[in-house]
Amino acid sequence: MTGASAPQSSALSPPHSPRLGGVDLYVGGVEHAVLHLLYARFWHKILFDLGHVSTPEPFQRLFNQGYIQAAAYKDVRGAYVPAEEVEERENETQIDVARMEMPSGEVEPLRQSTRFYWEGQPVFREFGKMGKSLKNAVTPDDICTDYGCDTMRIYEMSMGPLEASKPWNTRDIVGAHRFLQRAWRCIIDEQTGQPRVSDAAPDAALARTMHKTIVGVRRDMETLGFNTAVAKLIEFVNDLTKAAAVLPIPRACAETLALLLAPLAPHIAEDLWSRLGHETTLAFHAFPVADETLAADDQIEIPVQVPGQAPRQDHRPGGQRRQGDRSCSPRGRGREEAHRGQVDQEGDCGAGEDDQPGCGLKVRITSFILEKHSMRGVFFQG
Repeated sequence: MTGASAPQSSALSPPHSPRLGGVDLYVGGVEHAVLHLLYARFWHKILFDLGHVSTPEPFQRLFNQGYIQAAAYKDVRGAYVPAEEVEERENETQIDVARMEMPSGEVEPLRQSTRFYWEGQPVFREFGKMGKSLKNAVTPDDICTDYGCDTMRIYEMSMGPLEASKPWNTRDIVGAHRFLQRAWRCIIDEQTGQPRVSDAAPDAALARTMHKTIVGVRRDMETLGFNTAVAKLIEFVNDLTKAAAVLPIPRACAETLALLLAPLAPHIAEDLWSRLGHETTLAFHAFPVADETLAADDQIEIPVQVPGQAPRQDHRPGGQRRQGDRSCSPRGRGREEAHRGQVDQEGDCGAGEDDQPGCGLKVRITSFILEKHSMRGVFFQG
C-alpha cells in the first residue's frame, strides 16, 4: 500500500485522542512474519487511511523470541516416538543402525550408542523445537499443577536471553520453585501466615543492595533481559534471607521485593502485597525507583598489575567524580599510545582539568597498554 495521509477524526478516533490503535510491543517467532505481521499491517493501514486509527504502523516495536527446545527421540527407523514415554537406563548399548559399504567392498555395521528406550526398544536422542511434530511437547498444565504457574514463568524467563533458543529441562524447574519459596519465607511466617516485617529503616548495606537491585531490574526490564533480572532478584532474596535470620526484614524491602517480582511472578507477588496490608492491587502501584546515591558503592576494588610485580587490589571511593583527578590518567610522553590500547569495560571515565582524562571511578576495569617510558603516574596511587 502507498503512504497514508493523516487520520481524520471519526466516531472511533475522537479529535482529543493523542494516540489510538496499534500495539506497543509485539513478541513473536519469525515463522509468524507473514500470517501475523504482514496481514495485520495491511488491515491497519486501511484503517489508518480511513481515519479510524492514529498510527501508520500496527506495531511500534518487534521482538523475535527464541525457540524452547526439548529432547526428541527417534527409533531405528527414524520415526519420532513420544518423549514422555521414553525411559533412561544407566548403561549405554551399541545398536546397529545401518550398514555401510567400505571402499574394499566389505559391508560393516554402523553402530550408535544409546541409553534411552521406548517400549523396550532402543531410541536415539536429539534436540529440536518443542512441538507436536517431534512429539516432545511439555504440557504446561502439568507443570502448573505440580509447581504453580509463577514457578513456570520464573523458570522460562531465567532459561537464558529471550532472543536465544534454549533447551528445556523439567528437572531444573525445582530451582525456580525454591527461589519463590525463599522469597515467601523472607516475608511470611510459615507458622502463622502473617507478615514478619518491621517498620524500621533498612541498614546501609541492605539499603544499598535494595537500590542496586532496583536499578538493575529496571534496566533489564527495559531491554527485555528477564534472565538477568531474575538473577538480580535471587541475589536480593539471598541477602534478605540472611537478614531475616537475625531480625524481621524492613517493610520497605518487603514491599520492594513484591513489586519487583510482580512482572515475573504476579500471583505470589499479589498475595505478598495483600498480606503486607494493602487493600488495592499492586498492578496500579508505581514500579520502584532507586535512589542513585544509595545504590552507589562506598568503595570499589580495582585490580592492578604491573609487569614484573605481583598483582594487587586498589581500593578507591566509589560513586563519585572528582574534578582534576589524574591518578589513573596516562600523562606526558606515551599518552597517545596508552589511549590506543585502552580497554574500558562498562565504565565511565570523566575528564579532569586541563582536558586531561580523569577517573570518575565508576569503571569496573580499565586496562592501559603502555610503553615503559609512560608507565609512571598511570596506576592508582594513594
